[in-house]
Amino acid sequence: MNIQRKYYSQENELICISEFNESSNVIIRFTDPELIKLKKNSSNYETYFLNKAIQPLRETNDNLKLKYEFFEGDEYINQINILNLSSIEDYNSITTHLMKFLSKEKESIITSKIERRFYSPDNELLTIINYLDFNRVLIIFVNPENLEVKKNIPAFKNIITDKTFHTLQNEFPDLKLNYNFHEDTEIIDSLEVFNVASIDGYNLICENIMNFLSEIE
Repeated sequence: MNIQRKYYSQENELICISEFNESSNVIIRFTDPELIKLKKNSSNYETYFLNKAIQPLRETNDNLKLKYEFFEGDEYINQINILNLSSIEDYNSITTHLMKFLSKEKESIITSKIERRFYSPDNELLTIINYLDFNRVLIIFVNPENLEVKKNIPAFKNIITDKTFHTLQNEFPDLKLNYNFHEDTEIIDSLEVFNVASIDGYNLICENIMNFLSEIE
């Protein structure tokens, strides 16, 4: 399962995309290298990213490697490849420091969006789950008429309502749900979850959605 995160400027301009893949590698791609003009010897890059994010990981992981790709042979970095991470926690640390670095480099507040996609065994896209700004989680069922996800089916009540949302409400009392239904039916098209105040809550939602999809597929 690939985990993608997108980084936006205050003007909602997409600056950068990071992705953690199943090989435990991270790809950080700058959408417009000529806009951010990032160089390997940038003081902000060294201070806020290399020293804060990469160096601590190197101290516990001898296999960690960095590889750079440059924009059309120029000195501006187009892509950073970070190889052989030890865990998803390492990726979370990298993305936290990447956002801080971009905020310093752009001299503005950077926001981000995390996206996970879930596929069937025959590689059909089933669900997209986004962790958005202001602690919102958006769950989209791509072909709702095929999945026929309903609130009253046993798998949904057990895995989603009880094991996910009731559990999260104990931790986040302000948690709220909004259901969007498919063409005036009982089939759920998408779910919005508000006030998910930590990445752990998002991870629990993703884990249980994956379990739920395994039950109904």
